[in-house]
Amino acid sequence: MSQFTQEDFDILQAMLFHDQPDLVTEALDVLTSMNPPVELWFALLELEPIASFEEWTDLYGSESDVPHHHAIMAGLLGGMVLQGADWVENVTQLTLMNGLMTEIPKWIASFKNLRVLNLSYNPIEEISDVIMELPLEILTLSECLIQHVSSNITALEHLNILNLSYNQLTTVPDELFKL
Repeated sequence: MSQFTQEDFDILQAMLFHDQPDLVTEALDVLTSMNPPVELWFALLELEPIASFEEWTDLYGSESDVPHHHAIMAGLLGGMVLQGADWVENVTQLTLMNGLMTEIPKWIASFKNLRVLNLSYNPIEEISDVIMELPLEILTLSECLIQHVSSNITALEHLNILNLSYNQLTTVPDELFKL
């Protein structure tokens, strides 16, 4: 980080806001390998720290209007914004429908008290382990692209309702019927 110059900053910022996905991906790869402080991400993306849940959902919700590679960038940023935010512990229900998420974002695990999660109408292909530590009671992943449910779903010991309707399921594990 000590050799990071203003010119480096300007180049990375231009790449992050470019319309070519390859340039955005390359800039994200460089930044991720640097493991920069969250303040650098905010500066590069010309954003202010987000102080409330409403501000965060407004930012994330608007991402459906931008190109897919910019939405990926917002997903990465979303996780960083949540680090240390005191309002995160108060969130018990979260709905992020009709998006471009192809996987359950890792930052969802920041919501330690999350009871209800709805990610319907996203092209999510699998239920990742990211959510297995959460106290979810209701998980809705309808109209996604899920083809397989792993037996690790039983790790969600508080789960009462699992809605996987209108997916492309070919098999479900027997453990699923024991929930």
